[in-house]
Amino acid sequence: MIICALAADSQGNHTGIYFFAFLDIMKNGKDSRYAHWYHFTNFEPLEYLTFSTTKSMPKLNTDHPDVQDYFIDVMHYWIKETNIDAWRIDVANEVAHKFYKRAYQSIKKSNPDFYLLAEIWHDPINWLHQEFDAAMNYQLGFFIKDLINTHDIQQFLDQFYLYQFKYP
Repeated sequence: MIICALAADSQGNHTGIYFFAFLDIMKNGKDSRYAHWYHFTNFEPLEYLTFSTTKSMPKLNTDHPDVQDYFIDVMHYWIKETNIDAWRIDVANEVAHKFYKRAYQSIKKSNPDFYLLAEIWHDPINWLHQEFDAAMNYQLGFFIKDLINTHDIQQFLDQFYLYQFKYP
């Protein structure tokens, strides 16, 4: 089994300013065929949303079908090229639900046994069952940390049983 870890920035959160689509926008402005790939607030001067506050990381519009098509094709390429059978996606909650729903359906159609794992630091329920097969279990880690800090076994058990019920 080969597993690949991939950050959301490679999958749809943002690109660099030297990415082909963004370079085309810098050359052609609002007339670029890729103008809808990002979140622009102004074209003259060029202003856009970014990952964090880093101007060199323009945020992609992962709700747009063209962006989805491109990056889903990239996912399929790397799955085929590297023969991986699982993928861990960093900060999956930073990308549009529409993107991962389409990606999940497309990948599962090609390989029903392919396993998609999301890194989501908070409650991942909204990403499971149609976007990912599972999520990193950070919530349990937080419960254990609270138990160590508070020594409150009842609080831990209440949280654990609720979590276990919610995520069978």
